[in-house]
Amino acid sequence: MRQILGKQKRTFFIDIEKSDEKWNESIVGFERELINKRQRNPTDNVPANTKEIIEMRVTLYLLGELSFDQANSLTVPLIENKDLVTPYVL
Repeated sequence: MRQILGKQKRTFFIDIEKSDEKWNESIVGFERELINKRQRNPTDNVPANTKEIIEMRVTLYLLGELSFDQANSLTVPLIENKDLVTPYVL
C-alpha cells in the first residue's frame, strides 16, 4: 500500500463486502497503528524464521460516491482532508 498510494500516488480497488455481488471500492489512503510487538514464542503458529510478532490496526480510506458537483471540482484537496472518504478498519 505504501508503494502504490504513497510513492506512486495511485489508487487501487478492493471488494470489502463478503457477498456474491462485487463492489469495487477505491482505496485512496491508509493509516497504520502499532498495537503490540513481542518476541516469538515456541507455541506460536508462525513460520520458523519469524523473530517477532507485530500486531497492528490498519485503517483504509475508501472513496465514496461523488455527486455531480464534486466530480466536476478539484477532488484532491477534499480527499487529502478526508472530506470525501470513509474509514474502514481492518
